[in-house]
Amino acid sequence: MMPGSLTERVVVPLANEDDATNSLSAIEQWFDPAGTKLTFVHVIEKGGGAPDKAPLGAREEQADRIFDIVEAHFGSGEFAVETTLRYGTSVTDEVVAVADAVDATVIAFTPRDHTILSKLLSGNLTTGIVSNERFPVVVLPPQTDDE
Repeated sequence: MMPGSLTERVVVPLANEDDATNSLSAIEQWFDPAGTKLTFVHVIEKGGGAPDKAPLGAREEQADRIFDIVEAHFGSGEFAVETTLRYGTSVTDEVVAVADAVDATVIAFTPRDHTILSKLLSGNLTTGIVSNERFPVVVLPPQTDDE
């Protein structure tokens, strides 16, 4: 079935509180709430045999804070919004799995600044999301202080 609009069902990965704030502002600027359902996903990346990056409880508390930001920003009900917490060894795979589960029409995100060292250590999520073969991707420009 062909969707009515590319932005009908949008999956938005959120990495942390700053990412949530930046992404929500960009979404509000670029998407029309009429006919758009937003699914925000935060993935707690598991080590897959290696030690996890932080204690699970602390990472789940961070997820709660991220989703609280979503609720505070979109609580008025202009957009249809849901949140999903996932656990996995690949953030990209989990985001695509959520997109598949909600029959997404697009994955949208605001890229985060990364140092070369952090890209080498953690991989580049942007590359993984953009190169997925199942869903179109919209890369939203971050808000600037001028806006």
